[in-house]
Amino acid sequence: MKETNSKNLKSEIIKKHEVLFAKRLELESEASRLMLEINLLDAQNTLDKVNQLNQQIDDITSEMDYLKQALEAINKLYIKV
Repeated sequence: MKETNSKNLKSEIIKKHEVLFAKRLELESEASRLMLEINLLDAQNTLDKVNQLNQQIDDITSEMDYLKQALEAINKLYIKV
């Protein structure tokens, strides 16, 4: 009888261990998925910041081009006079 109880107890422990192991794998998988999601969100946030900076650079470049054209126009006026 002790042997049967011992086998039953071992069997229950093994089953519980298997259930916990499967749950741990599931949680590890979910944690990994969430880490990837966080990395993607960070990447998207960084990309958004880069796009904002590029837009600011484009705006400044356009303004510089406009100022250059204005200087060239002024120079042409004074050269003609």
